[in-house]
Amino acid sequence: MTLNRTRIYIIFLFFWIVPYSAAAFAGNFREAHDLSLFVDNHIPLWPPALVLYALYFPLVFFTFILVKDLNISKKGIYAFVVSALITFSFFIVVPTKMPRPTLVADGFFDNALNNVWMLDTAKNAFPSQHVAFSFVCAFILATAYKKWGWFFVLIASAIAISTVLIKQHYVWDIFGGLAVAVFAYWWAFVRSEKVAVASKALES
Repeated sequence: MTLNRTRIYIIFLFFWIVPYSAAAFAGNFREAHDLSLFVDNHIPLWPPALVLYALYFPLVFFTFILVKDLNISKKGIYAFVVSALITFSFFIVVPTKMPRPTLVADGFFDNALNNVWMLDTAKNAFPSQHVAFSFVCAFILATAYKKWGWFFVLIASAIAISTVLIKQHYVWDIFGGLAVAVFAYWWAFVRSEKVAVASKALES
């Protein structure tokens, strides 16, 4: 199948939505593990961090719209799918959960965070798919727009930090998500380039 921009975006939407939804549904019937660290207990709950957390959605949603280079988009969707499959595998094989504190809704951000907690499962914590997808998309955008690379990585970093401030993830989850993103990007961009160079060398 020849990948064009439309097909790439359809693949992106599928792997953004379906695996996580399937894992969330499966998590209702399985016991999940608590991987919290000592440091997690000392990170305060800060509902206004929800503003940074929400940056995830435009960052991920618009990545494959903003990237015009078809070659980067093809490698990018490969990286995105790899990160989706890795995180999904962890969710199925080693389900984890994030214990949430009691939140008394008192103000806009408290109410908004309560709504997020109701909509988004506390399970499927490690590795953070929120972090993995944020960094994968940041790396893809940084490849397409090198001068703005620092900006996209900064956004992904802010999103990652926000996940622990609103008690969606452990500290472990951030590092796990980042590791997945780095591996997926390396696999799709760096490794594929080395394979292409090696193939040309053999042909010559």
